[in-house]
Amino acid sequence: MTTPHAPTRNLPTGARALPALILCWGLAVPLAGCGRDGVNLGDGGASEDSGLLGDADPHFDSGLIDSGFDGGFPPIDAGPDGGVPDVGIPDTGIRDTGFPDTGFPDTGIPDTGFPDTWFPDTGIPDTGIRDTGFPDTGIPDTGLPDTGFPDGSLPDTGVPDTGVPDSGFPDGSLPDTGVPDTGFPDSGFPDGGFPDGGIPDSGVACPAGCGFLDDDCNVGVCAPDGITCVRAPRPSGTLCEDGNPCTLGDRCRLGTCLSGPPLDCSGTGDQCNAGVCDPTTGTCSTAQVPDGTPCEDNLPCTDSICVGGACVSLPQPPPMGDTCADPIPVAITPGSQVQSGDTTCAQNDLSGQCGGGGAPDIIFDATAGETRRLRIETIGPGTIYDTVLYVNDAQCAMPTAQVCDDDSGQVFFSLIDQVFTPGARFVVVDGFGASRGPFDLLIETDPHDTCANPSVLPIPPVGSSIEVIGNTSGNANDFQASCAGSANSPDQVWTFTVNQPTVLRFETLVPNFGNRYDTALHIRTACVPGNVGVIACDDDSGEFTLSRIERTFDPGTYFLMVDGFSNNSQGEYRLQVTQPTPTTPVIFPATGDARQPLVGPFTTAGEFVEGIRDLMLNSVSRMDVNVQVLNSLMCSAASFRVRVNNTEVGTFLVQPGDTTVSQSFTFPPITSTTGRYNIRYELRFSVQPSCGFVELPDDISTVSVGP
Repeated sequence: MTTPHAPTRNLPTGARALPALILCWGLAVPLAGCGRDGVNLGDGGASEDSGLLGDADPHFDSGLIDSGFDGGFPPIDAGPDGGVPDVGIPDTGIRDTGFPDTGFPDTGIPDTGFPDTWFPDTGIPDTGIRDTGFPDTGIPDTGLPDTGFPDGSLPDTGVPDTGVPDSGFPDGSLPDTGVPDTGFPDSGFPDGGFPDGGIPDSGVACPAGCGFLDDDCNVGVCAPDGITCVRAPRPSGTLCEDGNPCTLGDRCRLGTCLSGPPLDCSGTGDQCNAGVCDPTTGTCSTAQVPDGTPCEDNLPCTDSICVGGACVSLPQPPPMGDTCADPIPVAITPGSQVQSGDTTCAQNDLSGQCGGGGAPDIIFDATAGETRRLRIETIGPGTIYDTVLYVNDAQCAMPTAQVCDDDSGQVFFSLIDQVFTPGARFVVVDGFGASRGPFDLLIETDPHDTCANPSVLPIPPVGSSIEVIGNTSGNANDFQASCAGSANSPDQVWTFTVNQPTVLRFETLVPNFGNRYDTALHIRTACVPGNVGVIACDDDSGEFTLSRIERTFDPGTYFLMVDGFSNNSQGEYRLQVTQPTPTTPVIFPATGDARQPLVGPFTTAGEFVEGIRDLMLNSVSRMDVNVQVLNSLMCSAASFRVRVNNTEVGTFLVQPGDTTVSQSFTFPPITSTTGRYNIRYELRFSVQPSCGFVELPDDISTVSVGP
């Protein structure tokens, strides 16, 4: 392509023709072929930028320029340089920073920033902001560069782009149209390899639509190729239908319809007809359960089953032990055993001399090969009705001898304690009136008779008692003692254990049944026959000829023998065990102490209240504290330690809201030769600020201390 030339015009004598490019730039209006902006290219088909070449003003600088030539148009110097001065005003004397003067000084103020890359100065300096991409056309740029893409290969229009670049793809290889795209990118596909038309694509791909792929959990969308339709999952949790009418609340997850919970038809059926969902209608109906499925007909003593959707009652077989022909066997061996049963569905076969004629019964075979003392009783919690208990001899149905009891046991339970000779024995559990139900039957053989089979005595709490009953009749004379005429009588053995020094009282009482006998009690640390290891013995310290022992026991295990005076004193007895309340109470603290007690408020660790007590005891190992407090705690508990003669024996807590605190302590013995003891309550940890305090009044805090 040849460079276009300006139209021919007369030049002053001696003037040289400039290249066409320079002439086109110097013209006030563009000439055909002088610029490229007139071609419809790029986005809208209009010229790039403003449609004019270069900057917005097509003229050169506004002043007089040193052009290097005299005369001509536009106005230049009047004559050639080097002999004729410029027609304008001489420069101020300050040199241009870029090109040398043509012979005269510049006309004005030099450029502030950068030299003009093509011509000398116009006389008006640039704005000081460098062109961002191309040289000036005569008027400097506005100072704002184009924000998006450079304008192809042409200079700026003089007005920068709007600041919003094309949102999608650059405009091929051509500059912007001057107006950026609307801000919306093409819908996903380039326009076939060509630049945008100035208006983005319509956003419609797959013009035929993809709705044919829609279902409950997916929506049809156009694939990136603009042609193919694909499924896109609807949001998880969208309601859908899985095709099963017996599910509820089906929901989408990742494009798949997941079944909801099944329709609950449990309330539709009964025990022989199950509630089910009809898969054709989605409603509840019933279906028979298999024949033979157990059901409940609410009738006693039947085994009911489902048959053809109905609950049918069948007779229940009689329980074991229902008759004398089928008694429950019991092995009579030393020790104890519990037999459980239920008379509810048994027959009323037998009756006792003390009751049981109108109630069903269960029979046990308690045959023994030698003389045995048996203790037989109905007990809780398995027994829930008023029992009658009797023992028949070898003739089960028509006995010639019988021992019978109704209510000698606890509550309305029954108890028999007797020596039986060898032979067949039948123990019958019956009921008072028409009473019936489940039961537990305790059978003890030779109870408490030897060291190999002692019974355990529980230790009652402080201030309370327990009772046990027994019978020495028929037992061996295994132990003797230093009192009660050597206690050469049948005896029984009990054992107990204490973990700290403890005061206990043992005494025999008049029994609730039978005749009392002249008892003897002796306690030893070793369970061996004879008179060995006895630490306490009593004959008649109790009521009449009954016995009583009270003393302090150090930690350990002991054996208590219930015996009889002299020779052959035996029978039934009641044994009561008591842990008495200590008899040495003190008021703590009290007036007359050796120092003024601090009673509160307690807020700081180490604060204490203290008293000195004369207890007349050489040692103490137990302390029961009942503290009444004034309490304003709001946040957490206050913890106190208890010291006796400066030895910590325990701690107690005062919780928010507490008005009294009760605590018992046991500890290794603390001795005092004078019987005087210093007792202190000391706050272990400081109470948090603003959480309140505790006061221990000095006149209502009771402490019991004992050996």
